[in-house]
Amino acid sequence: MDDMNSNATTPSSNVTLDSVIDVLRNNVRRGLLLTLAKGDKDVSTLANEINAHISVISHNLRALRELGVVEVRRDARRRIYRLSPMVNTTQDGEMMTLSIDADGGSRVSLTVPR
Repeated sequence: MDDMNSNATTPSSNVTLDSVIDVLRNNVRRGLLLTLAKGDKDVSTLANEINAHISVISHNLRALRELGVVEVRRDARRRIYRLSPMVNTTQDGEMMTLSIDADGGSRVSLTVPR
């Protein structure tokens, strides 16, 4: 079942450049995006990989869902998170670039080592 969770928070339709920059400025949210760029994951896996408490991960995932950069689906009893289509990732050698489209045709990109 690959449908969005009916209880999921509806993403914002107004993704401003400032809101995207705020996401990338936050260490936990930036870490979540970079981790999800490597594949879909559940909350426990994200907490382990980012080395943060599950409640911190859940709080930040909700903010990312509200912005529309992360989606969630149910898999039995787990919720699996993934990047939304508005987030593009590219890899070039040892570098990964994460780009988020904002309203007005703006795009914010972050390039980091993989």
